[in-house]
Amino acid sequence: MGLTAAERLCLDLAWQAFGAGSVPVGAVVLCESGTVVSSGRSRMYETRAPTPEIANSILAHAEVNALVKLDPRRRYEHHTLVTTLEPCPLCAGALAMSTIGRLTFLGADPYGGAVGRLANTAHTARVPVQVSGPRRDAVGTLASCCTWPITCSATRAVPWSASTRSTARTSSRRGALSSSKAPGTRRVTRCCAPPCSTVC
Repeated sequence: MGLTAAERLCLDLAWQAFGAGSVPVGAVVLCESGTVVSSGRSRMYETRAPTPEIANSILAHAEVNALVKLDPRRRYEHHTLVTTLEPCPLCAGALAMSTIGRLTFLGADPYGGAVGRLANTAHTARVPVQVSGPRRDAVGTLASCCTWPITCSATRAVPWSASTRSTARTSSRRGALSSSKAPGTRRVTRCCAPPCSTVC
C-alpha cells in the first residue's frame, strides 16, 4: 500500500479541506520529472482563498484550484494531475481544457465521477488523457468513502468545535463533517452509501 509523495500531498490537502469544513479533496499537478508545479484543495465552503484559487463557490473544487495556477500560454501534455477523488464533470472538463495529458486518481466517485463519461469536442480531443485509477486498496476506498456523506440526506446540525471531528468519528464509524449554513455549526452526516457502510 505504498504512496507516492504526490499522493501523500493530495491526501494532506484533502485533510486540510476537511478541517476547514469543505469537501475533502486535494489535487496536485506534476511536471514530467515528477516535481509538483501546482496544488489545490476544495474550498467550497470557505470565504477566502490564495490568489488565483477560488473559494465560497460550488466551483471551488480541488482540481480547478490546482489547474487555475497553470500558465495559459503553455501546453501540458507531459504533466499529470493527481487527485484524491475521481474528477466530476466540472473537473474532467477543466482537465481536458488545460491540455494535461495524464490523470491519476485515488478513489472512485460512483455519484459524481465523470472519467470516461464526457464526450470529446474537437478542442478537448487535442490531447488524449491517459488515466490511472482508482486504487483497489484501503487508500482508494478511503478517498472514495470520505466524500460519500456529502451526497446523503440524513443530516443533523451540531455545534462546531475542535472536538467535533473526533466526536463525529467516535459516535459513528460512518460520520463525516460537511458545511452548514448556520454560523458556528457543521452538519454531521450519516452516510448510507455502500462503501462507507462496510469500511468507514
